[in-house]
Amino acid sequence: MTVSLVSGGCALTAGVLGIGKAQQTASTLAECADLAAGGAEVLLRSSSIGGELLASRSAGDTPGVPSGWFRLTTPIAVAAQSNDVFIADLASRRVLKFNRGTQRARVFTDVPDMTIDTRLYLDRALSLYVTEPRAGQVTQFDLDGRPVRTFGAQGETANPVATVVDDARGEILIADQLTARINVLNRNGGLVRVIGAGTQSDALRFTSITAMASAGDQLYVVDQLAGHVVALGMNGNFRYAFGEEELITPIAVAADGQSRVFVSDRADGSIKVFRGGQLQSVVGAPGDRSGIAFRGVSSLWASEDTLYVADAERGTVDIFEVQQPCR
Repeated sequence: MTVSLVSGGCALTAGVLGIGKAQQTASTLAECADLAAGGAEVLLRSSSIGGELLASRSAGDTPGVPSGWFRLTTPIAVAAQSNDVFIADLASRRVLKFNRGTQRARVFTDVPDMTIDTRLYLDRALSLYVTEPRAGQVTQFDLDGRPVRTFGAQGETANPVATVVDDARGEILIADQLTARINVLNRNGGLVRVIGAGTQSDALRFTSITAMASAGDQLYVVDQLAGHVVALGMNGNFRYAFGEEELITPIAVAADGQSRVFVSDRADGSIKVFRGGQLQSVVGAPGDRSGIAFRGVSSLWASEDTLYVADAERGTVDIFEVQQPCR
């Protein structure tokens, strides 16, 4: 059964403030349900990026595509800010930079070791971090696509699958799939601490990690084998876990400034929206009345009331307007 609730009239507690799960009263849920029944939706489709893209330079060089064009075939990762959308395309093993204003794309950088698990992260200074599991490293690029630094924590990160930058602390958090830990590095690449080591000083232990996202002072970590998302402080302190009853095979995660967390679930092809640890909406599941459907969502990115969805199987990056939650 598809749930389509708008988080209206919610009596939210510390879950939204980053301490515990939100509490909702029966009357609150009924009010949200009434709003949803009236046609309100959490995600409204805005546009899509896919197919042949006009090149911003003299010519593209994709085989079989006319000069001056690029073909986006297998978008596996996305990150965006303002008009700039960065897309990792597995078929060409490139990261493309697409401008929503001019509707033109250019090659930002080539990634020869790109795999289906390559991921992107964009920090506040518009440095792009490319997580490369096969190469066992994370590479930071400047605005012009020049490599700035490579992070690997001297062998501590053998199979990186996700990166988050804590701008306030000047730290880079890299999730390693092989050890199911998060290695926290300084700007120079030195290892500062480890989250999820299961030691006496860090009792937290993950089963597996497939994705991470942050918003404010909260970090969200997808533990796929456990079938839930763990909410932590940026310092690694455990706050709460959620999604145990709603998620089956969580793949990707994004978070916005309204304390909402978007999680793609491969089991039913949906994106599930949580707020304060409580399920608010399910989008794209079979029978969704909105008509939204996904095939193979591998990456999510939230920015400025916009959700970007990289759907590798459909060959598109879908862009959605995220409706304001109720209070």
